[in-house]
Amino acid sequence: NAQRIEAFAAMLQVESEIVQWNKHFNFLLQDDINYIPQDSVLYKLDDKFIQDSLSISYNPSYKLANQQNETMKKQHQAAVSRTLPDLKVGYFNQTLIGFHNVDGVDKYFGAGDRFQGLQLGMSLPLWFIPQKAKLDAIKIEKAKAMAYSIQTERTLLNQLSEKLETYNRYNLMLNHYEKTALIHMYTLQQQTQSAYRNGEISYHEFLQNMRMAVDQQLRYQQIISQFNQSIIDIQFLIAQ
Repeated sequence: NAQRIEAFAAMLQVESEIVQWNKHFNFLLQDDINYIPQDSVLYKLDDKFIQDSLSISYNPSYKLANQQNETMKKQHQAAVSRTLPDLKVGYFNQTLIGFHNVDGVDKYFGAGDRFQGLQLGMSLPLWFIPQKAKLDAIKIEKAKAMAYSIQTERTLLNQLSEKLETYNRYNLMLNHYEKTALIHMYTLQQQTQSAYRNGEISYHEFLQNMRMAVDQQLRYQQIISQFNQSIIDIQFLIAQ
């Protein structure tokens, strides 16, 4: 009776959690449809994409931080250019028809005479102090953008490293269950059922052994869930 009450209480708890998760799912989808899983058995997600050299270059946060950093670099370059002298070099080729004084002598130049030359000039900004103050402000923002970009990259790489460690841990646990624990569980179930049918064990022993097998199966499903979550986390970080 005590075990029956305990099992009934556990069932009620699971049903309550299903209702709560369904409400949360409805909130995310913004609807009120009662979604029912097609299968109650969890399966491992595909992990073939996980390699030694995963990249965060497509992560939205990383791309945004890099874009802000590049924007501030360009703004800084533009501000610097406005404080520098403006050099101008020009070339002219023209015709001057008429009399012109050359070395004190008036000389006539016609349409066939061409004059060529170069012009060199330099202009300086008149309002250097306001430009300098603006340059200093942009330089500070540029440093902030660079620091944020570096920090974002480090944070994402650390998160990716942690998620990969989590994935490897649960992957090892699954391998252990699939190669050892599940085999023992199925063997225990078969032997327990056979022994109970043959009258070799009591009903109490039968329940105990079957509960141990069910607990193993439940633990295996929990590990699959955590394994799948680690894969989802990795996919989120690399934007896949």
